[in-house]
Amino acid sequence: MALTDRASLLRELANLIDADLNDDAATEYDSTAGEQLYLLLNRGAKNAQDFLIRAGYGEYWLTTSAALTWTGTDATTAGRYSDLPSNFRRAYGDRHESPLRQADGTQWGREIHPRDRLRYAGDFYYFTGNRIWVTRQAALPDPLYLDYLKKVDTLADSTDADFPEDDRELIPAFAAVEASRKSWFNGGLEEKQALMKHLRALKHEVYSRLRPSRQPRSPRHAPAIGTRYY
Repeated sequence: MALTDRASLLRELANLIDADLNDDAATEYDSTAGEQLYLLLNRGAKNAQDFLIRAGYGEYWLTTSAALTWTGTDATTAGRYSDLPSNFRRAYGDRHESPLRQADGTQWGREIHPRDRLRYAGDFYYFTGNRIWVTRQAALPDPLYLDYLKKVDTLADSTDADFPEDDRELIPAFAAVEASRKSWFNGGLEEKQALMKHLRALKHEVYSRLRPSRQPRSPRHAPAIGTRYY
């Protein structure tokens, strides 16, 4: 069975937890039909996306923001900020590779921790809540864009899941583990362990095909000059 849209993922979830989609216990508190199981599926999609991002497979959701607009002044807000896109999940960068770039691809700025925001001045940025900030005296190019990983789209019956096709089995697998913690779950300890074992097997498959080429994965070292690093 091909896992494409929400309906097919829901059927797979029902098979994993051996549940009747019309089970009174599972639907007792639903305000609309299937609400609780749909919530479990969307939570499964979020957890599956988080796993793939941590595993180094997040580029599937890589996108670029519109040109950022900035609010505030050095005098009134000790820097300037821009609201993050509504579907922002994680910036595609770190302190060594900035996710901020100009139109020609030139990277801009260096990330710092928010606690250091008043100690730095110049081309530095940091994240707080749903905003990205730049420190005082930052020379902001115009336009400036943000490369980021977007949140997985909410599942729907009429559209394909916003997920790598080979990894869609992870969605009902994560959702099934969540379902096993619910009071209406019919299985016992053995069934819960079987669901965890199934999820571990799928995770192992992901790790086995992570490399898109024969290049071995290796840690990236910090940029260095001479015998010093920063």
